[in-house]
Amino acid sequence: MDGGHAQTAEYPRRTAPLVILGVGATALVASLPFGTRPAVAGAVAFLAAAGLALWDTRVPVVTWAGAISFLVGLVWLIPIRLYRLPVDVGFHVELYRLVTVVLLGALVVWVLTGHGALSAAGSGRPLVALAAAAVLTQTVNFSSLNETAAGVALKSLSYFLSFILVYVLVASTMTSLDRIETVVRALVIGGAVVAAFAVYEARADTNVFDELNRWIPFLDRQEREILELRGGRLRVHASAQHPIALGVALSLVVPLAAYLASRARSTSRRLLWVALGAVCVLGTAVTISRTTLVVFGVMIVVALLLRARSIVRFWPALLVLPLFIHVAAPGVMGGLYRSLFPRGGLETQLSGRAGLQGSGRLADVGPGLRIWEQSPLVGQGLGAVMVEPTAPSEKSLGQADVAIIFDNEYMTTLTSMGVIGLAVVLWFLGGTLIRLGRAARKLPAPTGDLAAACCVAAAGFVTSMVFFDAFSFVQATLIFFFVTACGLRAAQLARAEAGRPTTGSAA
Repeated sequence: MDGGHAQTAEYPRRTAPLVILGVGATALVASLPFGTRPAVAGAVAFLAAAGLALWDTRVPVVTWAGAISFLVGLVWLIPIRLYRLPVDVGFHVELYRLVTVVLLGALVVWVLTGHGALSAAGSGRPLVALAAAAVLTQTVNFSSLNETAAGVALKSLSYFLSFILVYVLVASTMTSLDRIETVVRALVIGGAVVAAFAVYEARADTNVFDELNRWIPFLDRQEREILELRGGRLRVHASAQHPIALGVALSLVVPLAAYLASRARSTSRRLLWVALGAVCVLGTAVTISRTTLVVFGVMIVVALLLRARSIVRFWPALLVLPLFIHVAAPGVMGGLYRSLFPRGGLETQLSGRAGLQGSGRLADVGPGLRIWEQSPLVGQGLGAVMVEPTAPSEKSLGQADVAIIFDNEYMTTLTSMGVIGLAVVLWFLGGTLIRLGRAARKLPAPTGDLAAACCVAAAGFVTSMVFFDAFSFVQATLIFFFVTACGLRAAQLARAEAGRPTTGSAA
């Protein structure tokens, strides 16, 4: 991989196709002992590697920007936790996780050979603290778990650490604004593709992502049941784990589409990015999610704070948007209205069913605090089943303990990682927003504009965490870490360039 350096030496370019072909051949050989389907997957991998190696002999395509963009595509298009590879190595292997491990291995080699360096784009301390807090809570609680719960705990820890590793992977390998913009384009295009299929799902009641194993034979599909109605309409989830997670993930790339439109060199390209952004907005609407409405409200406020003059010019779009949504997805506007004004009132829906699994968000504050009091410093552990102890008087009546799923990531973090984990999460999130906001105000275009777009998106995600347990939904959280890594890395590179002494004689 080029690592962002100019390809002046011929040796790396001569070896790159051989390395690609070697990886494909290794995948083929490794798959043969596991049966027919894994062997087919290995053969497909080998053929893809051969084609890519041949292409790379003419035009360098195996670059860090291309690799990260490929990973972005997998996160968008292959539903996480729904499909896995048909290889039994003691744990489930998902395609995006396999690619992430390969890229992390390449990153280690890249750093050890002196071609690059690790970077956290200024977030090193909070990221290390995040990892330490996660490991601490799992270590403290591990001895009390049975075999099944221990497996869940280790899996939950691996997912949490993968967010941090992906962030470091992006921040370390993106060495120029051009390469960062390549990843940004992948985020927007991938989001628009998913959004288009979400609109199709809303109209045809068919989720194409549930049928990927028919087209990609080496994917093993796991069963899932998501059938939600709101406002009389089926809530779509496309490639996400839940409608809310889909809406949040798509909303994060809308500011990036606006940034790309502002950077377009021609009217046709500008219209293309505007159209892709509009499709993403439409995709969030068909989820019938109140959360995404709040997210967009916060993002608009932050955008006005950072780029008021640019945003105010587009206020007529707010008048056209409802008509656009109604024409493209009939019935969605009515569903959104009924979700905001349900029978019995919104407050009743949010505060009802206290102590039950998936209770109203307001209703679970009290039970959540009582669970937190059992282990206030380090929590119950990632992936732990949260159960509020039943009062003795209630037990005498035969009432059993009930597990609670908090629709609030801050409450989930408090109960699972304790006050230490919550403090570290707030440190990372708050620091990210502050640094992106400062970069948006102080750095010139285009870096300042990219930082502004990423700050708007990050503010939306931070807000959404109040309304759903975001870290349990891997796709949306990974998109957030991609976005923040791109924005902070771009700001870091711009500051480094500004501080670099100029060469040549003074005029």
